[in-house]
Amino acid sequence: IEEVCGEFSSCYSSPRVVKRNASTWSSADDACSAVGSRMGQPEDNETLIALAPYLEKLYTLPIITGYVLGNAQTVEIAVVCRANQFHSVANDTDGMIRGVPSEAESCVFITKDFVMHFGPCSTAAVVLCSQPVESDDYCSVAPTCTSISEEPPEPLTSTTVSLN
Repeated sequence: IEEVCGEFSSCYSSPRVVKRNASTWSSADDACSAVGSRMGQPEDNETLIALAPYLEKLYTLPIITGYVLGNAQTVEIAVVCRANQFHSVANDTDGMIRGVPSEAESCVFITKDFVMHFGPCSTAAVVLCSQPVESDDYCSVAPTCTSISEEPPEPLTSTTVSLN
């Protein structure tokens, strides 16, 4: 990706969409871990808008993100790392995620309108994964390359689609 803002910026950048084995939160987490990544969280509407052209090329199902409802009563959205490890409460999600969260609709998906919506974690979906490129990120996921000048990685397997 040439110039995608937010957490998805840097050399031959990190967004990937991968398949998961089952319609569960843990299978989405496992799918990203299997490719050395973590579930991705577009940090703002600008990032989501920047990702849309890349996601549009391969969109077949909703895309589950690394956001999840942390508290239904106070509508706190959690940023979750690998192994369902809580990282933080997301900032400024008002207007960024549509719908009314509930215990039944606690996962956040990018849908065919390329907007994030709440939905059941059991929704048939692929997974947005993110991989840091130059330094460990807040989820302690190791980088994929050591410098901006490094060559892009080899093509991904048939179950993973690169967004480069």
